[in-house]
Amino acid sequence: MWQTVFQVELEKLFRRSLLIALLAVIAGTTCLVFLGGYGLSQSVENDAPEVGSTIFQVLGWPGGIETALRVAAIMGNLAVIIATATIIGSEYHWRTVQLWVSQGIDRTTMLIARLSTILIPAVLFVALPLLIGLVFVTTLDFPNQATAVAGTLDLSQLLVNVWRVLLGIIFHAALALFMAVATRRVAGAISLSLVYKFFAEGFILAFGVFEDGRVAGWVKFLPMRAADALLVPIDKVVSNPQDNPLTVADILGNINLDPTPAAICVVIYTILLVTGAVLIFRNQDLAT
Repeated sequence: MWQTVFQVELEKLFRRSLLIALLAVIAGTTCLVFLGGYGLSQSVENDAPEVGSTIFQVLGWPGGIETALRVAAIMGNLAVIIATATIIGSEYHWRTVQLWVSQGIDRTTMLIARLSTILIPAVLFVALPLLIGLVFVTTLDFPNQATAVAGTLDLSQLLVNVWRVLLGIIFHAALALFMAVATRRVAGAISLSLVYKFFAEGFILAFGVFEDGRVAGWVKFLPMRAADALLVPIDKVVSNPQDNPLTVADILGNINLDPTPAAICVVIYTILLVTGAVLIFRNQDLAT
């Protein structure tokens, strides 16, 4: 039964213009980042060659791959919220949910099958920017790139980072799923998900900051804080004027979890959100 629902929902997904529109926005944003950076490097080639070298390190090989992955994380999180809220919330308006239930489909099976279809766009939201970034970093000829320090690509670390980004996107899908089931509205689910993502935890964070600027330990375990920690490259370092290595965690005041415990927290929050959505859905009166 799960397979039947999954196949039907998958066919519906790829017939939606929404998916194409979201992929187009992500592709356009990725192109804008690389072409905009390339244009800037061209304009400062003679006046500020060091700026051009910095741009190459960010958008050239291999830094451009990491930049593309960050675009995938930022845009993918927003896109999956819109996609999930629309896919789940619109079914209430079209009364597709009521139709499935009237045919004897188990509610839990139906909801999990519909959520499973969203994993396909989640993968596409990550793969597309990476593919575009790979094309740009191998074709664009940046000024001063011959004198810039290019570095090497750590394939194993790249795969780990891809997994972290994908996990963060799945968490945002679970958040939108919960909001869509709870509100039964597309606009409500999108609005509440974005409000929580950008504002709610900021308000909660205010209660975790002491007068001397220190941050309470529990702040690290907030859902969005844990999800953001997946994107912090703890293993990378930058240098201060005295050439002493400072980790990104040091710069941020050590308010982020390390990626591994952050991933565990995100998995737990994802399971809780999906479980909450299932419990609400199983007890909903679909006649109203």
